[in-house]
Amino acid sequence: MRGGGSVFAHHGLISPGVARFAALIVDPSRLAELSAALQDSGWRLLRPTRLQVLPPTITALERDGFDGTLNLYGVIPGFFVGAQEAFETLWLLRDETTPSGARVPILGKLPTVMFAAHNRLGGQQFTRQTEMHFNYFLAQFRGALSSGERRQLQLLARSLGAEDEVRRMLDGLDLDLDAAATPSDGYVAARLGLDHVTRADAWAITMVERPRGRRMRFPGVVAASGALLRILGARRRLGV
Repeated sequence: MRGGGSVFAHHGLISPGVARFAALIVDPSRLAELSAALQDSGWRLLRPTRLQVLPPTITALERDGFDGTLNLYGVIPGFFVGAQEAFETLWLLRDETTPSGARVPILGKLPTVMFAAHNRLGGQQFTRQTEMHFNYFLAQFRGALSSGERRQLQLLARSLGAEDEVRRMLDGLDLDLDAAATPSDGYVAARLGLDHVTRADAWAITMVERPRGRRMRFPGVVAASGALLRILGARRRLGV
C-alpha cells in the first residue's frame, strides 16, 4: 500500500506537495521477496547511517533517475500487535487511486492520520522540524475530521496497540486514552528476530519504544541482561 505524499491530498487532509520519498506498507511475510525483486530490477539497498538500539524497521532503496528513496515498511514501530495483524488491519481499511489508469492501493484516511502522527518511522526522535510538521498536521486534522472519525481513530489506534505511539495526536484531537498497551509476543518476535519471546524481551522493547513513565516493571537483573543480549543479536538474526 502506498502511504504519505499524495495520499494526504487524496483524503482531503492536506494540500498536495512534493515528497522526497515514496512509502510502501508491505506484507511483512513478503518484505524480503519484494526487496530482492526490486534490487534485481536496479534498485540499491541503503544501509542506515544512524546508530539505533533496535534494528531499523525501514528498508530504504534508491536507483538512478529516481530523486529520493523508496521506503518499505513491514514492521511499524510502536504498533504493538503482531506485524502481520497490523498489516492485515491496514489492508482491510485501504483505499485506492488510479494514476495513469493503474489501480494502486493506498492507506485509508484514518491510518493516514495515524502515520502523520508517527515520528519514528525512520528511527528519529522529535526535533524542531518534526515538531513543526506535527503542529501543522494537527491543525489540518482538527478541521478535516468529524467527531465520528475522531472516535474511530481512537478505536483503530487501540486495536493496533498504538495509542502511545500516536498519543500526541490523539491528545491534540481531544480524545481520552486508555492505559498503554503491552507489546505482543508477535511484535517483539518481529522486532528482534526471535522464535521464543520472554517477558523481559517485552520489557526491553518498551524501554526503547514507549515514552518515559509508561514502561513495564523491571524484570530483574538476570532477565534484563539476557534481553539486552538478545537485542544486541537482533541485527544479525534479521540480516540488517
